[in-house]
Amino acid sequence: VGEAAVAVTVIDNDVLAIVTTPSMGLDVSENGTTSLAVRLSAQPATSTMVTLVSSNPLAATLNPTLLMFSPTSWNIDQQVTVSGCDDVNTTTDVSSAVLAGTGRAEVAVAVTVADDDVLGIVPSTTNLDSLREDTTSSFTVRLSHQPPGDVVVAVESSNTAAVAVTQ
Repeated sequence: VGEAAVAVTVIDNDVLAIVTTPSMGLDVSENGTTSLAVRLSAQPATSTMVTLVSSNPLAATLNPTLLMFSPTSWNIDQQVTVSGCDDVNTTTDVSSAVLAGTGRAEVAVAVTVADDDVLGIVPSTTNLDSLREDTTSSFTVRLSHQPPGDVVVAVESSNTAAVAVTQ
């Protein structure tokens, strides 16, 4: 039996991609933090830089904003801190952590920032005890935080026989 040369072609089917954990979404509260783990899906030939940007930096910030992966550290998770930003409204905000690297598809991880503000009514006074019979007094009210929409405040007397309220 003689020897024969056989041509062999190796097809590299590894896809160089950015991998995040979690991959679908993060929840964080205002003034809170959570973590996002980032690595590459396959070994790069040279060092690879991944940039991170928040799509809504008023809602969430990312730190660090630059990650470097080498041919020996490509499969080791690097941690990114995602911080929820405080605001003056009572609305839950959304953002995305957008990750990009040269030659890699961009990855966006949804971030939901749960609002910690509670909408309340703040009167200018809570003491109307000094009101005498047949006299009037006034007070103002304001909202404690910016509401997500229009708010109607109804002012009523708990004892309409003693105190009448007009607006």
